[in-house]
Amino acid sequence: MVISLKHLWQFYKPILFINLVLSMAFCMGYVAYYPYVFMTAGYLCAAGLVRLFERNTKFLFYNLGLSRKDLLVYTFIANLLISLLLLGLFHLLSLAYDEFKG
Repeated sequence: MVISLKHLWQFYKPILFINLVLSMAFCMGYVAYYPYVFMTAGYLCAAGLVRLFERNTKFLFYNLGLSRKDLLVYTFIANLLISLLLLGLFHLLSLAYDEFKG
């Protein structure tokens, strides 16, 4: 089944915002762990909170022919790709810092 990116983004927006905030809260003082928390615990907590507080929005996606499982799988994959980009960025920043430091 083909999922429109517009609908996927509509579902992922609240998860992304909550995930960013929760991951920052979970990683207080340990910035190096942020991408890992963002990719796992942050996503799971954010998806659970969205499901808890936005129960009626699932009917919009059901009417479009999209199941909750499909939406969660595709947004998890998108979240994983964003996390891998964050890991690469943090790695490059640490290399630049080490080079600058001496």
